[in-house]
Amino acid sequence: MMQGMRTLFLIGAIALLALPAVAMREPGTLARTYFVKAKPSMVQPFEAAYKRHIAWHRQQRDTWTWHTWQVETGEQFGQYVIRTPGHHWEDFDARGEFHAADEAHWVANVAQYVESVSSTIVAYRPDLSRWPEGEIPALASVFQFHLNYGGSQEFDYAIKKIDQAIEKSHWPGHYSLLSVVSGSEVPTSIVVIPHRNWAAMKAPEKPLWTMIEEVYGRQEAQRLRDLFAKTVHCERSFMVRFRSDLSYQPAEQ
Repeated sequence: MMQGMRTLFLIGAIALLALPAVAMREPGTLARTYFVKAKPSMVQPFEAAYKRHIAWHRQQRDTWTWHTWQVETGEQFGQYVIRTPGHHWEDFDARGEFHAADEAHWVANVAQYVESVSSTIVAYRPDLSRWPEGEIPALASVFQFHLNYGGSQEFDYAIKKIDQAIEKSHWPGHYSLLSVVSGSEVPTSIVVIPHRNWAAMKAPEKPLWTMIEEVYGRQEAQRLRDLFAKTVHCERSFMVRFRSDLSYQPAEQ
């Protein structure tokens, strides 16, 4: 009996040790995003300095991913979108010491070439997304929907209905839905559409709203359009290009 109790205790201990490992493998849904504008005529020095900063992250064996995108169209043309995804809220608490060293290196090596920096935290919505798994697209269209106060639930409902129509009709569309949880003046939802290249931006043979009308009928399709008009205060769009040379992916643990 004593041997059996020891065996049960050992199995229980191993199970308890395994729980944190399983939890660590589950990525979070939060992403910290920095919008960086280089000083005029300082783009090349900025990029050279940021490459050294990325090399520092590699030397420190940073466990966080850092993806850099550059804005190709719109008012923010040329700015850099630096994004670290896959986090839980507690990850930011555990980051304190490394963050201080990271900031010190940035200030000493990169900040002199920067005109402005702003930041947001966004939540990835896997329940309302159809992102190509394991793929970083060369380009992406970004649509920022600034919502009226209290309009988030109705906006999510409309997106869900569209998502269901895409699934039912097998319409060839991929997208990711993000919600800004900190750093925005108004409720903001973001739809990101990936593209392999510029040619892939060509509109599908069957437009989205035509497909939705075929699935739900003209009356329901119009109701969804009206719902967007009711909940969306304004919309902003731009293109971004992935900069692999300014990005960092940690080695698999």
